[in-house]
Amino acid sequence: QTEYHDTTTTTKNMNKNDPASKSTPTAAATTPAPQPNPNYEEYRKKTPAEIAAERAANKRLQKHIQTAEEEFSGGRKDGRDRQLEKRKERAAVLHGSAKDREELMMGGIEMSDQDIYGSGRNSNPDDNFELALAREKRNKARREEKRSSRINQLQDKGQERQEAMLKSLGLTGIKPGQKIKIQPRRDT
Repeated sequence: QTEYHDTTTTTKNMNKNDPASKSTPTAAATTPAPQPNPNYEEYRKKTPAEIAAERAANKRLQKHIQTAEEEFSGGRKDGRDRQLEKRKERAAVLHGSAKDREELMMGGIEMSDQDIYGSGRNSNPDDNFELALAREKRNKARREEKRSSRINQLQDKGQERQEAMLKSLGLTGIKPGQKIKIQPRRDT
């Protein structure tokens, strides 16, 4: 079936000088009316009753999901226990070990002791744990030697300053524990 639109116009709407206002019955008769969209139900405006029913269904689904999660995890904790649980969850997220645990649970990288520490045979010398440990000990000894030499330099410098001060005051040659005799004033 083809529907045809009414092509008659009233004299009020028709302007004799305007070519667009003249009707053309042949054009309207040959153009079929637009067909209804088969997906109209998806896009039509929902009634308030339909919206309320959809919300109620969503609410029931949420409650069902929450109940299933509680049953799966051993139930929801109340009061102080819930606070402690939240604190543990927050700490687990913040600390890097949580990522490691998650990675391990998801089948993450697992390394053998041989890969981590190296073996004595058939391994790259740079990867050998014993060599790395010896290298670290050498570096530590070198740092300690630099530190002690710097301390000795500073102590010598301090001793020289002290001697220079005593010399400027005229107090050279004083033994530890000896009383200091202040020189008399010279008024001129």
